[in-house]
Amino acid sequence: MKASILVTVLTFLLFPYFGSAQYYRTTVIGNTPKNLNKDRVNNKLDIDPDWTTIHSNPTAAAWSSIQTLPFTFLFNGSPVDSYKVSSTGVLTFNTETTIIPGAIPTALPSASIPDNSICLWGMKPNIAPTWASCFISHKTFGKIGNRQYWVMFSFCPNGTIARSTWSIVLEESSNNIYLVEQWNGAGGVSALSVGIQINSSLAFSDPLSPSVPVFSKYNFLRADDKYHRFAPGIRPQVDIELIDFNMPYFTTPGNKAITGTIHNVGTNTVTNLDVTWNDGSGPVSEKISVNIAPDSIYTFNCSNQWNAQAGPQKLITLTVTTTGDLDSLNNAYEIPVTVLTNTPKKYVVLEERTGTWCGYCPSSAIGMAQLELDLGSDFIGIAVHSSDPMEISSYDRFGTYIKGGGHPSLVFDRVDESGFIGSTTLLKIINNRKAFAVPCEVKSLSKSINSLTNSINISCETQWIGDIHGDYRLSCVIVEDDLVGTSSSWFQANAFAGGSSGPAKFPSNVNNGFDFAQAQNPANPSGWGGFDHVARYLSNSDLLGNPNSLPPGEVPMGTHSYTFEPIPSSVVKDINKAYAIVMIVDEYTGDILNAKKISLSNFPAGIYDLKENVNIEVYPNPAQDLVHVSVDSKKTNSNFSIALTDILGNEVRRISSIENNIKVSLNIESLSNGMYFINLVNEEGTIAVKKIFITR
Repeated sequence: MKASILVTVLTFLLFPYFGSAQYYRTTVIGNTPKNLNKDRVNNKLDIDPDWTTIHSNPTAAAWSSIQTLPFTFLFNGSPVDSYKVSSTGVLTFNTETTIIPGAIPTALPSASIPDNSICLWGMKPNIAPTWASCFISHKTFGKIGNRQYWVMFSFCPNGTIARSTWSIVLEESSNNIYLVEQWNGAGGVSALSVGIQINSSLAFSDPLSPSVPVFSKYNFLRADDKYHRFAPGIRPQVDIELIDFNMPYFTTPGNKAITGTIHNVGTNTVTNLDVTWNDGSGPVSEKISVNIAPDSIYTFNCSNQWNAQAGPQKLITLTVTTTGDLDSLNNAYEIPVTVLTNTPKKYVVLEERTGTWCGYCPSSAIGMAQLELDLGSDFIGIAVHSSDPMEISSYDRFGTYIKGGGHPSLVFDRVDESGFIGSTTLLKIINNRKAFAVPCEVKSLSKSINSLTNSINISCETQWIGDIHGDYRLSCVIVEDDLVGTSSSWFQANAFAGGSSGPAKFPSNVNNGFDFAQAQNPANPSGWGGFDHVARYLSNSDLLGNPNSLPPGEVPMGTHSYTFEPIPSSVVKDINKAYAIVMIVDEYTGDILNAKKISLSNFPAGIYDLKENVNIEVYPNPAQDLVHVSVDSKKTNSNFSIALTDILGNEVRRISSIENNIKVSLNIESLSNGMYFINLVNEEGTIAVKKIFITR
């Protein structure tokens, strides 16, 4: 679903009108202009070939080389087709200028700014460049005739903010200029002059320049983006702009609401809307009576719903006008929608941002433990550690490149985020996400271990419902439970010690029911059995997955197989406590569509290729009164025992001397809810372990 609009503000000309030059400014919060740019804010600029770098970690105030626009743009009524951009946030069409604006801005107009310039003035070159600092790049979005050309200042310092991301956007045909605030690092005060300078005596800008305050938060969702729209000419009396069309990309058959959001950018109150939508089978129109004041945002619902029927992808267009609206360039929106014949089961991936240095992170670990109890085998959790012995540097960039937020936080499919760890809230988010229609599933996972190369091999099959347009990839993550270290860097900072920060206790049947309020600061992880769900390996060292793991551009309907590169078994300490998680990732956004996990615990200590020798199935899982165990071994003369143990290793049930290829049942009705382990034991010791949950 598209981001909703939150607030709008409008200001008029900030400087007197001279000659033919005139722009008026409106601002919108809650989206990018016309939602053409759906890329994540940072855009993975160091690895994403779709963006072309202009400056990379500039260390001084400097101009770029001259860049060529993909279309002719009218600036102040005159055509321009080339520009250059400074590392301090100024784009100028005066490509012959030698004036280099410094990093400390003043109000516009300014003699320090060349004529015919667009300003996000105040970006600072990097004194000490790092991977996270100041990329300036460009990319074009949209179709010919209605394209947008983006120049993005990504992770550039300004004022006392260590990193911020803004963009200058030039729009074809309308000749609008957008200055888009997209992201700000935590903390600090912004110092930018935001506007357009015609010459040293005429400019149009945000009146708070050179100290335009921060609005966008420390995350990469577009819902808190803010953009300033500088439109040429005089503000019209009647003009509405369609800024959102609330329709999902994937849905199921049935009647669907047609809902849109408009912004009244004219000076008159709007009293009527003419709404037309078309799924390719013909237009459907209606009139809606409204009362929308200037500068206001309004969301409407059509009385006629769309009868969505399964089939190939449809391009649905929505057009909204009002009486007297002469600007038709900002009245239309289109969304590609696929109606699925059926929808596979949706698994939600929960990624935890954590670190041993983070005093409040025990709360997120407790939240994950409770969810694992609540969801049983449906739980897919990954603890992404930062700046501690469990960090994977390529995965730690998750917090910067895919989703922001602090530590601790829990992120769902890289779309929704919760800093609140209450289990009721977390379950509500997960259940909401489970209801989303998805066009694919990880149908099956298989695993094997090669004792000669000490490697783990993971293969999968994905099933796709229909021909699905887009670029998708598969990603494999190995996670491990019960990690403990002896050095001080493994000890968990504990803000809950002494009870002053509230309760922080694992469920009674998980991790010894460890209570952080009763523990020392820092807390020794051996007290609760160690850190769980810890990411130990990320395939291709890439959050967006493995290139060409799925057909690019369009994934045809049917089954697609893929085998990941062999994974060194050394990435985990104990393979019996490890899992492989395979995710289907949208390369365009980083969102996770679906996933599946498989336990590696039934690998027998690196001696056998278990896939060829032993198979153990446990069902149902979660279980209530009985749990059934099926053992199939290709080893000859094998007799087994089955031991059921609790999380402390205490044996609570055993069936001895069972034979190969047999099914047995364990009565568990008297056991408490919680996590247990089915251990398959022969003369060589424990050769397979399966985790089960008892939930009533």
